[in-house]
Amino acid sequence: MKILYLGNDEYRNCLRYLIDNGHEIAAVYVNEVNSCSEFTMTLCAEHGITVLRHKPSKEELWIHYEDGVELFLSADYQYTIPLVSTQMLGVNIHPTLLPVGRGPTPLPFLLEAHDNFAGITLHRISPELDSGDIFLQQKLNVTQNDSLNSLKVKLCILAQDLLEQFLKNPQQYVDTAKPQGKGIYWSEPEASERTLNWSEQLSTIKTKLRRFGHFGIYTTIEEQPAIINCAELIEYKHNKPLGVVLYEDAFIVAVSVSTGFVVILKENICYMY
Repeated sequence: MKILYLGNDEYRNCLRYLIDNGHEIAAVYVNEVNSCSEFTMTLCAEHGITVLRHKPSKEELWIHYEDGVELFLSADYQYTIPLVSTQMLGVNIHPTLLPVGRGPTPLPFLLEAHDNFAGITLHRISPELDSGDIFLQQKLNVTQNDSLNSLKVKLCILAQDLLEQFLKNPQQYVDTAKPQGKGIYWSEPEASERTLNWSEQLSTIKTKLRRFGHFGIYTTIEEQPAIINCAELIEYKHNKPLGVVLYEDAFIVAVSVSTGFVVILKENICYMY
């Protein structure tokens, strides 16, 4: 099948699956931020696939269709995709059980109080974000041990499984697609939800680290504003002031919190000068 792929590194395993299984990739559209698509661009370079960084126009997508593209596949792509005809089969991979959880950043909500809507939905690309008819979806179980990072891995595995299933008989799923009806949109989390105060309770800090992982958490380290990623929370009784550096070497920093401390790899700290 000739496929136009629009996406970044989030579901790169799906792109690799398509390549490894002999599908023709007409081109790959990525978003401008290099950190979001670095591995996708490397994969394309290895296989001689054209990478495009601009937002495609209606006319451009129609040209791809006339050139034989049979499937427009979107996976973690940050632009709307203007398909001008229902003849153009467009499928988006979304990490919730739609119609609940529409929006660009649903994963932190799945780790807050909405884990029953975790899963993968393959749905038709539509003018309104995440609102197209549902082709296929499957629930994903989320445990208390899951973090943002482990959830991303599980969702990527499930996304590839459902894509494989869909591609065995695409017309079957097109013929049985179900309208979503009224949906629930989850807006991008506010900056305040991603801000860590070292005086907060251990449970609050744990929740923020779990929900936002490598998305980044705003805080201060020795009065210097910073964004931290993928920190480790340790329970340990001490009598040190909150928010002070308890330990530092060439690789890590440990900051005191109530009844414990947070360990951060220095490579996961971005100071905001």
